[in-house]
Amino acid sequence: METLQKQYFTADLIKSLGIGRNTLRLYEEIGLLSGRQRTLAGYRTYTEEHFANLKFIIAAKKVGFTLNEIKSLLSVLKTQKNDLRSNGQRNYRQS
Repeated sequence: METLQKQYFTADLIKSLGIGRNTLRLYEEIGLLSGRQRTLAGYRTYTEEHFANLKFIIAAKKVGFTLNEIKSLLSVLKTQKNDLRSNGQRNYRQS
């Protein structure tokens, strides 16, 4: 079941998180943020998951992780999240 998520524009993220537009674009280019969409007018939009990932990236950078290390951490977290979701759905169907 898919739920509607809040959508953020670039300006929303950079203002809320205190990052620069170029930083946001860099994170997209190197694969830290993926799956963003565009409006019909061409504006980038981001989900709550993107927002949470950005908060994680910022926190990880503050404690000294490199961008490559953060990318690896996000990959592990995504895999674990998908595994949990699959197990939860399987358990739900079995009950």
